[in-house]
Amino acid sequence: MNLSTRLTEIKGVGAKIGEILLAVNLKTVGDLINFLPRKFEDFSGGSKIVDLSPGKVTIKARVESVSTRFVRRRMRVTTAVFADDSGKVRALRRSKLSKIYRYRLGDFCQFIRHDAA
Repeated sequence: MNLSTRLTEIKGVGAKIGEILLAVNLKTVGDLINFLPRKFEDFSGGSKIVDLSPGKVTIKARVESVSTRFVRRRMRVTTAVFADDSGKVRALRRSKLSKIYRYRLGDFCQFIRHDAA
């Protein structure tokens, strides 16, 4: 295999996947390597809770408490308190019963904060 190898010649890439790749102008291995996503957001770095500001922010924190309450039919609000060595922050999550988001006490998780527009 080299950069000029057609993607359809690769094991596991059939006609259907080949059509999808061709639709976004990916024909060869070289095209795939040089393909850059249209939108890329890097959430690998994290902020301390004390440094939070409005906007999209990523923090790595420990779950301190979790509570859930039902607000209307098939809708619930989960409130979780996240903490790191600089402070604490409370997060709210609205969801339908079919979408379950579970936080367990003491777990470390990466939390991405999105402010409402």
